[in-house]
Amino acid sequence: MKAEFWHEKWEANIINFHQQEIHPMLKKYKSIFTSAMEQNVLVPLCGKTLDMDWLLDNNCFVTGVEFSKLAHNQYWNERNISPDQFSHKDFEITQRNKLKLYCGDFFNLTKEEYEKFNGPLSVIYDRASLIALPKEMRIKYYKTIKELSSDHTKWFLITLEFDDALLTGPPFNIKSSELEEYLSDDFVIELFEKNLTAALSHKFKQASINEVTETIYCLTKKRSKK
Repeated sequence: MKAEFWHEKWEANIINFHQQEIHPMLKKYKSIFTSAMEQNVLVPLCGKTLDMDWLLDNNCFVTGVEFSKLAHNQYWNERNISPDQFSHKDFEITQRNKLKLYCGDFFNLTKEEYEKFNGPLSVIYDRASLIALPKEMRIKYYKTIKELSSDHTKWFLITLEFDDALLTGPPFNIKSSELEEYLSDDFVIELFEKNLTAALSHKFKQASINEVTETIYCLTKKRSKK
């Protein structure tokens, strides 16, 4: 899967992954994002998600990373905001108050570059990032997340589980065994809940998938070994 795949989705306005409501699990597990004042929250592959608005309203500093310039422009335009703009290395950055949007390849974001403008990473919010990536890219994604995280960084992760013999994705089926394999050495993995829901999206229905399990995790970065 190449970047052009997602650029074409945005240009054709085929963005079924964009939700028109704030994800209810943000509200349910609000304490993760508000337990410390002014936490730094990273939203990988952010699109123009409304979830960033909720985070801002709850006193978080938010950094979204998305390679679609169109998605960035739509986010600001839909709120009638003219952000400040500057470039730094691999990214074009737009900013207003507590929100920064990085336009570029998430895999090029380093811990040094993130902390230069944001300080240590407190929380990663991942509703639809990991599930958008095929296996080879997920492995690269895990590596990037590990490198960006500081001791005790929390990763609030929402995944989907379904019969991937019927649908290869995106979205992709993420098994808990995969998280254990690639992340358990670096993160404490806590399963919050599993919710079996009707498969509402057209893509699932076309694949004759009637039920999907939404799984909620919180992963906490282990203390670095000295």
